[in-house]
Amino acid sequence: MLDPQVVQLLAWVEKARAEGKSAPYSTLTPQAARALYDKQSPTLDFKPRALARVETITLPLPEEPRPARVYAASLGRNLPVVLFFHGGGFTIGSLDSHDGLCRYLAEQTGAIVLAIDYRLAPEHPFPAAVDDAFAAYRWLIANAAQIGGDAARIAVMGDSAGGTLTIVTCLQARDAGLPQPKLQLPIYPATQQGSTASRERLANGYLLDAATMAWFNQQYLRAASMSEDWRAAPLLRDDLNALAPAWMAVAGYDPLVDEGIAFAEKLRAAGVAVTVRHDPGMLHGYFSMAGMLGVAKAAVDDCCGAIRISLT
Repeated sequence: MLDPQVVQLLAWVEKARAEGKSAPYSTLTPQAARALYDKQSPTLDFKPRALARVETITLPLPEEPRPARVYAASLGRNLPVVLFFHGGGFTIGSLDSHDGLCRYLAEQTGAIVLAIDYRLAPEHPFPAAVDDAFAAYRWLIANAAQIGGDAARIAVMGDSAGGTLTIVTCLQARDAGLPQPKLQLPIYPATQQGSTASRERLANGYLLDAATMAWFNQQYLRAASMSEDWRAAPLLRDDLNALAPAWMAVAGYDPLVDEGIAFAEKLRAAGVAVTVRHDPGMLHGYFSMAGMLGVAKAAVDDCCGAIRISLT
């Protein structure tokens, strides 16, 4: 059953669309969708916390320098670090769209949160986001001290598309012989392409609908063959051993719930320690709705607890 606050949220979205104040992303240009997402996100997210340090820096990534934002609740040195990848179907989302969440994570965990503004499609289609995410991880493990961080205490986290990037970054790090993070936190990730029971059952009516997912793929994946690349569908990988312990969150009314659970089960079968928080009344994107949804705040708090324990 849908959480009562989610019912209210969906009614609010429907009213906004009827009044012409909002629209499905699939009916917009990527640029207009980004502007709408950045405008609407703060209305549902945590109210911005005042922190000791919020600084936008430039990471010297191989393809091109990329902005990143450093959040810290203290000015201490040698702090643990959470590398954060925002969601948005690899097409929308920004440092600003997830600013409230990143501030809250920094406040509640005591860690530095380093949020990456990776390249977006269609201007930069697959695998640009994947390349930027892994390059950011490589940079961090070599240069954590530059931002006051401890390279031996890193977690990697992302929601939705960022959850996929989290998984793929850990796999690429292992394949390259690099250290694993202390914890990976893929939040309602996309782990496959194509149909699943939950994608069919929840195709319409719960914000992330089939048309929106198809629109995201149209921007991100230039050819059908790319959907068969494990970097776009990490559930295709069979060798999931020797990866960082995982803390995952999935939502009962999320079209991606089945593939999230399937990936968690595959990790367990490979001997990886996995914790899954399943919120049955929530929907996709709920971590960024914690300013309105009580269960979402509880989920983020649970996530923060896992980060504190792993990075102690």
